Amino acid sequence: MAGPSTFSGQWVAYGAPCWSLIGRVGEGGQLFAIGNGGTFPVPSGRLYLGVDDEVAAFGDNSGSWTVQVITPEPVPTPKPPEPSPANCRINVHAALIFAYRHLYIVYTDPSGGTYHYEAYPSGWIFPSGTVKPAHGPGPSSVTPVGIPAISILKKSVVETGSKACGKDANGKPVSGFGSQVAAGPHRCFLDQSTRIEQAQIPYELKKRNSNAYVYTLLNNCGLEKKKPTSDRQTPGWGELL
Repeated sequence: MAGPSTFSGQWVAYGAPCWSLIGRVGEGGQLFAIGNGGTFPVPSGRLYLGVDDEVAAFGDNSGSWTVQVITPEPVPTPKPPEPSPANCRINVHAALIFAYRHLYIVYTDPSGGTYHYEAYPSGWIFPSGTVKPAHGPGPSSVTPVGIPAISILKKSVVETGSKACGKDANGKPVSGFGSQVAAGPHRCFLDQSTRIEQAQIPYELKKRNSNAYVYTLLNNCGLEKKKPTSDRQTPGWGELL
């Protein structure tokens, strides 16, 4: 029922209720009010308990408290799913840019990570320059500044399971994005993208374009050439770069 201790330097824990139970963790830890109990996030260390009494006025104290200290069990960190060839998947997605469908590949690795492969003209605003591959982590299309790409929520499943997995030098499926993938479509996509970029292939709006890039990757990496849209909507499909 006591009010707070209001004289700094004259009470052990300034601001805590007078004569209440207080605590700290460690020799120089911050004092905190406990009172009748509560939940307190504190660092690890020795727990000290005492009374918020006037400094140098402990001689007239009597009685005792019974304190029960309960430490909650730490919440276990969930383990990520084990990599499995069953997670591997290669899809061809379509997005709407202007009046045409922009195709791009989404690869899912053994751990469930996703990576996209697509291409754009190196020159904007009117498409010009060379066919420039764009690839990296994530399932979304990388859209050049100022050019809206609207997902039309269509995709074709090209391959799943072991055949869709990248393999390491020992032939085992691996996760990740980059040079550690020694074989399989994932590695092949990277190699083909590098070859196409180095070849400096002139970009043509309705022929040697982003759709031709997707077709070339599927063809040259030994995969079925599937897409979720008609040939009329996807000019460039069927062209090899």
